[in-house]
Amino acid sequence: MSKYMDFSEVLRRVQKHISTNYAILISDDGIEDSKIKLKSYIKKYIEDYEIKVYGFTITTLIDRLYIEMAEFSFLTKYLERDDIEEINVNSYNDIKITYSNGEIIPCDEHFSSPTHAMDVIRRLLHQSGMILDSSQPIVVGHLSDKIRITAIAKGIVDKDVGVSVSIRIVNPRKLTKEDFVNNETASEEMLDFLSLAHRYGESICFTGATSSGKTTLMSYILSTLPDNKRIFTIENMTREFNLVKKNNKGEVVNNVIHTVTRHSDNPNHAITMAKLLETALTVNPDYICVAEMKSDEAFYAQESARSGVRP
Repeated sequence: MSKYMDFSEVLRRVQKHISTNYAILISDDGIEDSKIKLKSYIKKYIEDYEIKVYGFTITTLIDRLYIEMAEFSFLTKYLERDDIEEINVNSYNDIKITYSNGEIIPCDEHFSSPTHAMDVIRRLLHQSGMILDSSQPIVVGHLSDKIRITAIAKGIVDKDVGVSVSIRIVNPRKLTKEDFVNNETASEEMLDFLSLAHRYGESICFTGATSSGKTTLMSYILSTLPDNKRIFTIENMTREFNLVKKNNKGEVVNNVIHTVTRHSDNPNHAITMAKLLETALTVNPDYICVAEMKSDEAFYAQESARSGVRP
């Protein structure tokens, strides 16, 4: 006879069963064969014990159990979308989604507890080798080269919050002059002035709120530079710029170096924006673009402008 149970109880039982008998499958990140096997073991457990959960079919229950155990809970489906710019976890039960059109909408799902939230975020950070605990309560990591994660754990935030997280999803968009004009971001004359000023020696600094379009506008201005000018870009951990141009034969026709910082708990191994700026000045660039300035890199950027390079 089928037994209806709460999802959290089913998850607890299945996790115990899998971790006891098939733990290696959970650690095999991204291996399709392991995914198939793990789902089959979950399915067998559900069928053997005739378990049901209200609101779930057998298939959806197996899928949800899998993403809870081997992926990133309900966050998984948002991480794979291209119309989302940021996921903000204010607490385990308060998650806001920032969409590409500027809308900020409360998520209709949340973690079941502070502990559940911490478990999932630790799994996210594991991808970049980062550990979030009492000794390191503030951690910056990444899930891929397009997803940056900043997590703040208890001790810094309240215990009943669990963890606060900003997950920045980079979905680069190349906009044309017509796009900016049609969206009323700037007039054609404004864009032409900025492009010509930068091309002929003026340094430019863009300021604005998060997700206001600074990088998108910078990408456009840099794309108007002559192909023979060498461009060196510097970004913080994840890359948004994609300025390389190719002809119809797949050959690169311009002159671009894209770089990103590298975090390390060992200061000797970390590659900071200031370090990349120092490096940039030794590789003969015509233009240096520092995507984000929050610290001493701001000083180095304006110093590099004195050398004749256009930041």
